[in-house]
Amino acid sequence: LFLSSPGLVLDAYEARSYGLVERLQTQGRVLWHYVGWSLFPWGPGAGLHHDDIAVSTGWLHPVTTLTSALAWLAALAAALLGRSRWPLFSFAVLFFLVMHSLESGIFALEMVYEHRNYLPSVGLFLWFAWAVYSVVERYMGNYLVPISLALLVAMAVSNGLRASAWRDEALLARVNLVAHPESVRSLYHYANSTLRLGEASAAPEPRAALLAEAQRAYRGMAELSPAGFTPRVSLIYIAAVHRRDSQAAAAEFEALQSAVGQRVPQPEDLNALSLLVECEAAGLCTLGRSAVLDLIETVRPHTAKGYYLDELKGRLLASDPATLDRAIAAYEAALARHPGYAPASFGLARLLT
Repeated sequence: LFLSSPGLVLDAYEARSYGLVERLQTQGRVLWHYVGWSLFPWGPGAGLHHDDIAVSTGWLHPVTTLTSALAWLAALAAALLGRSRWPLFSFAVLFFLVMHSLESGIFALEMVYEHRNYLPSVGLFLWFAWAVYSVVERYMGNYLVPISLALLVAMAVSNGLRASAWRDEALLARVNLVAHPESVRSLYHYANSTLRLGEASAAPEPRAALLAEAQRAYRGMAELSPAGFTPRVSLIYIAAVHRRDSQAAAAEFEALQSAVGQRVPQPEDLNALSLLVECEAAGLCTLGRSAVLDLIETVRPHTAKGYYLDELKGRLLASDPATLDRAIAAYEAALARHPGYAPASFGLARLLT
């Protein structure tokens, strides 16, 4: 596919902060992370979000890029040359690499997701179980049963500890943030759950404390990802809706305007714009519809999803009876760019019926 139509692969990288070579170099390190998480799931690197794993920018940046690649070459050579002597090891290595070849290959996917490792890890589990059994039987045969039970108990405890965090969203968010303090998504998950707790609290003091903590977490997001829209939109929302501080909201809006153009807008950036439009359309953010419309036009040159921006304009303009004609025109523009775009179709239907 790449050799026949390289544009199909390379064009997708325009929306990423890394290129094809950087992705492939990073995946060598990521694959070893997958191995570690499979065989030692209680490690500190476990968690929902792994966007804090640094992208490799060269074979020595970081140096583990080179060592990881060499280690995989060694493992592959051992699997191929030792396939007769160690067939299960060969199967584990080859099955793991083949199963990861698509999502850890040339396509412009995100770097890391643990669910990608579910099927590839089956071979590793089989080989690891055989290896442990062989060692224990040979050197500690009399303790085979108690050692096996001890391993099962350790795995059950580990699984129970990880699963216990899922009983509560706020707890899960805190656990993930402790494991990945430099992860933008872990910060967002924590900030968002804290904000919802604050909004649900009826007691003034706990409510104020939770909102302040959510605001602190969103500011941490903004520091880690200054080009991201999400933390700025969230800070605008807190300032305008909960603190009734129009000056603070305006300051965050200026910071949002400054973020435009620093990178190709990611899906989460466009989702944040949608939330800003909803807030302004409801009369909560009080930034001024014209200011938000201007912001949308500022974003347009930096994304190929013009139809999405047209739908946002239509939604905002439809909130004012005086601009319904402009809203209809915006929805029609979105459909002209993307005839099957359902949100624009629904928005236009609501105005015409």
